Amino acid sequence: MKKKIIIFCLLLAFQSIESYTSSWDIYNLMGQLVLDKFEASRIYYIDEIRIVAGNHNSITIHTGYNYSDRRIINGISVRSNSKFHSNRMSVYDPRTLKLGFIDTDGQIIIPMEFDYVEDFVGNYAIFGCGDTSGPPPYSLIYGLMNNFGEIIHECRYGEIQILEGNENLIYIAKEGSEQFIVQGGKIQAHTIHLPDQLRAILTKVNDLKLIPYFFDGRYGYFDYNGNVVLDPIFTTIISSSYNKILATNERNERFIFDISNSESKDADNAIWLLDNDKILIISGNKQGILSNDGKILVKPIYDSIFNITDNVYVVKDSSNYGVLISSPSYSIRKGYSSFYLNADSEYFALQLK
Repeated sequence: MKKKIIIFCLLLAFQSIESYTSSWDIYNLMGQLVLDKFEASRIYYIDEIRIVAGNHNSITIHTGYNYSDRRIINGISVRSNSKFHSNRMSVYDPRTLKLGFIDTDGQIIIPMEFDYVEDFVGNYAIFGCGDTSGPPPYSLIYGLMNNFGEIIHECRYGEIQILEGNENLIYIAKEGSEQFIVQGGKIQAHTIHLPDQLRAILTKVNDLKLIPYFFDGRYGYFDYNGNVVLDPIFTTIISSSYNKILATNERNERFIFDISNSESKDADNAIWLLDNDKILIISGNKQGILSNDGKILVKPIYDSIFNITDNVYVVKDSSNYGVLISSPSYSIRKGYSSFYLNADSEYFALQLK
C-alpha cells in the first residue's frame, strides 16, 4: 500500500510539471512555419538566435540549434501581461513585489525596486510610486525613466503619457489641475501649457501624431505643439491609424474621417482601423477585413481576427486559432488553442491543442 501511494505521488508531481509545458508552432511574419512543436510553458520573445520562455516563477533562455540549449534564470517572476518592448520586459521580485526590467538575454538591466511600471515606448518608460497592494486602479503618482533606469523625472505627475520616446522625448502630463506637453528630457525641456477648457485625453500611443481632447461633449485633436488642428466634431473616437479616424456622430453613426483631405465616408460595419488601407468589419457577429477601397480581403466568417502583416492574420473561430494567408493564395492552418505576438519580434507562435 505504501509503495502504491509513493508511485501515485510521483505521478501527480510529474503531471504537475508537465501541466506547465505546452507545444508551440513558430512562424515568421510571412506566415511560414519555421519551427514546430517547441516545448515551453509561455513564450515572451522570439528572434533568430533566442527564445525567451518560462513560466510565472522563472525565465528560460533558449539558444543554439533549434533553440535546444537552455539557461534557466530563477529568482524573478513575470506578470501575466508582460511582453518585451524596446528590448525590455518588466519582471518582479517575488519577495518584495517590486518591479524592474530584463533584456532579451535575461539580464536585469533595471533593478526591481519600483512600485509600478509600464512598457517602454522607445527609450523611455513610465513608473509609479504608491500602494499597489490592492486591486487596480491604484492611487499613484508617476515619473519617467530611460532604458537604463536613469530617472528623468521623479514621481510628481497625476497622469502621464509618452507620445514619442525615441531620439526626441515628448510626453503629456497632468500635475494638479494643469495639463501640459513637454518636449525634451532633463536638459532644455520645453513645456507647453494646454487650455483649461480643452481637456486632453491620455490614451495609448497612436500613429496620428496628435492628441485627442474633449470639449462640450465632443472630441477634437491637438498637435504636439498644443495647437488645435481638428475641431471637436467626433462624438466618440473608436480607433485611429495614420491619417484616418474611425468615429461616431451625434446619431451614433460610424464614419471614417481622412485628416489629409477632411473627407468622411460612412462605415456602419467597421469596428477597427487596422492600418491606413485595412478595416476590420463585422457582419452577423462575424469579423472580416475590408480594404480601404471596399475590396474584401478576409471574408467575415471568424469570431476574431488579429492582423500580423499585410496579408498574414491569426484568426479564431469557435474552437480554434489558425494562421491565415490571404494573398496570393488563400490558405489556413488550424488546430491551435492560443497565440503569442510580441511587438519587437519578427516571429509569432501558436499553442498546439
